[in-house]
Amino acid sequence: MTSLTTSLRQSRTSTILAVVGFAAILAASAQVSLPIPGTPVPFTLQPIFSPVPGLPQGIARFMGPTGGYLIAYPIAAWVTGTMAGKQSTFLRRFLAACAGIVMIFVGGIAQLTVINHSLVRAVQLGVTLFVPLDAVKALIAAAIATPRKR
Repeated sequence: MTSLTTSLRQSRTSTILAVVGFAAILAASAQVSLPIPGTPVPFTLQPIFSPVPGLPQGIARFMGPTGGYLIAYPIAAWVTGTMAGKQSTFLRRFLAACAGIVMIFVGGIAQLTVINHSLVRAVQLGVTLFVPLDAVKALIAAAIATPRKR
């Protein structure tokens, strides 16, 4: 075997292990959902809301207070990945994570505005309490993410 073949195999193996590892972390973090008093939107550690008593389940979630966030996640993932780029710095990854969070907030605000008939109330319920915690999540994501080499 040439060194290029060995290098490619090791790279593929490490990529597969990273994907499996992060999928496991995502699955574990899906179990964490903390209801916040005064808002129908729970704080979560990842972009899939765990069942919370009193909130709609299944497809009905898209019509409830968390629906806008759920709809925004694929867009946020695309924005984050595009902004982070292939060989990103810590700052670029942090800003990309923040941009993704902003996209999620936009979706959440839109849905909460429809439900509450008030943009101000939507921001109060769906953004204000979450900004500090989401900033910490963006820092953590930027710190543990590694730039893509391809």
